[in-house]
Amino acid sequence: MISVSPMYEQFNSYNILDWQFDPITENYSICLQESILTKQITNIKLNFAKFTSFLDSNKEKITSKIKNIENQLIAGGVNIKELEKIGAKHASISTKQIKSKNFNVSRTIDSIIYEFQRGNIFSQITMAIAILCVIVLLNSFFHTLFLLYFSKKVAWALTAVIIAPLVEETGKFISIQQNSTMTYFIVFNIFEFGLYLYNMLNDGFGLPMIIIGRSMTVMMHGFTTLIQKDANNKGQQEGQLALIKGIFFHGLWNLLAVSKTL
Repeated sequence: MISVSPMYEQFNSYNILDWQFDPITENYSICLQESILTKQITNIKLNFAKFTSFLDSNKEKITSKIKNIENQLIAGGVNIKELEKIGAKHASISTKQIKSKNFNVSRTIDSIIYEFQRGNIFSQITMAIAILCVIVLLNSFFHTLFLLYFSKKVAWALTAVIIAPLVEETGKFISIQQNSTMTYFIVFNIFEFGLYLYNMLNDGFGLPMIIIGRSMTVMMHGFTTLIQKDANNKGQQEGQLALIKGIFFHGLWNLLAVSKTL
């Protein structure tokens, strides 16, 4: 038995009464796309008006909260101006890549979601955890090796700038090949965020500073994941080149971060 209700609702949603009829040519001019776009634009304008109104009515509260966060960061030893410079450099690189005609963000995100939905979640989680374990072991091995020849700070910097980008971006590459892109991204970032949160709290860093810093790192991981996934959708050679790009960008990110601590 066929249910006609969903079909009727879909048919009715096309706003037949809004269609235009040309009696001379006897052709229908269907304004469906125009109607949908008009509604979307209207909704965007309404939401923007509400958001603007919210900002205006809460301007003092928002300004006060931002100032409090800045004060906490400064108290924690963070140089706000240097942080802004680092953010501006990364934003510039990211913007150039996103504006590239060969990089389609929405299409890549759609492919990641589709891959996640149609895959076996147990298999994806198992693969993600396996990749994560290998990455942690490699990072730990090389960090221990560097400690035999260098000071603690230098060993940490070498691991962060060279080893971590190499193994972590390779981990993303493997997760993409194994159709576990989103699952690995979630598992890895939960682990890394939690690890840094624990260690930095024990080292006396303020919670706002940790959250801001680690959130920026999650965004970096998301950016390099999108670059690799987009390229892998185009072919194996493009995927390998994107892996190199991801390693370079990741290394640059970590270099700018650790250079302030050496």
